[in-house]
Amino acid sequence: MKVAFQMEPLTESEKGFTNSLFFIEEAQKRSYDVWQYAPEELSLSNNDVHATARRVWVDQSKKDYYRLGEDETLMLGEMDVIFMRNHPPFDMKYLSATYMLERLREKVLFVNDPYWVRNCPEKLFPFEFPEFMPPTLITRDKKEIAKFLEKHGDVILKPPYDYYGHGVMRLQPGDENIEAIIGYMLKQTIYPLVFQKYLKEIKNGRIRVFFIDGEPVTARKIEYIDGTKDNSENWIQTRHSLSNHEKEMAQKLGIVFIERGLFHVGIDIIGKYLIEINTTCPGGMQVHNALDGVNYHARLWDAIEKRRNKSR
Repeated sequence: MKVAFQMEPLTESEKGFTNSLFFIEEAQKRSYDVWQYAPEELSLSNNDVHATARRVWVDQSKKDYYRLGEDETLMLGEMDVIFMRNHPPFDMKYLSATYMLERLREKVLFVNDPYWVRNCPEKLFPFEFPEFMPPTLITRDKKEIAKFLEKHGDVILKPPYDYYGHGVMRLQPGDENIEAIIGYMLKQTIYPLVFQKYLKEIKNGRIRVFFIDGEPVTARKIEYIDGTKDNSENWIQTRHSLSNHEKEMAQKLGIVFIERGLFHVGIDIIGKYLIEINTTCPGGMQVHNALDGVNYHARLWDAIEKRRNKSR
């Protein structure tokens, strides 16, 4: 099988942490040929999508844990599987790559489908499931912001298209800097901002659930020792069994994931609420491997092979 990974350069990866390394290692165990390229190395010419790519070999047991081949022109339509694993921000650079890659949807199995990745940004996608959402507003309108703050008091402010908690702030009643913070954030971006009611349940942690081909396969609870989300060293992470409410949520979401070719997805839950749906490059699966004693990277590859066999 021929596999391409659209991701950041391997020089930016971190051994034991970057999920793509685990996916590549598992592909190698199955004797697949693996290439890597970055989004800026994509090209579209005469309806052919190609990339300047290089073969890649990964062995995380070694100090020098990856090896790269020579650059070559890779015709992406000849691949069996393409992983879209480049990080947000969800900007025009990111979107441009999806416009090019979606031309290959009938030829290649994507993890995940570029058309639906583009149309399901992680902080907007939950709006399709309003029965599971906390009170949330997305806007640049200061009057709407003021009304939301007045109604809900304690509010979380987020940029809409960033990732890994970048730019997340808490706006608490009585803070004299709220207006200045909002004004500053509006000046930093042309996009609307996300305002979400603060959920006191966060004190009990959040739940991360991973889906493979629409099935919720594993979940963990993440608690913040010092109340912050900035450093995983300050987290307590434990196995989690889904509640009946969470199972209902997962069932409804899983159906949509399958319909849209969203093969590998992570969702975040706080209390009873769905907070985000990560379709771009869900991370942290190696933690679940350790907690559950299961190789979920291998399980994803098993599902890919099953899907490809069905399509033949």
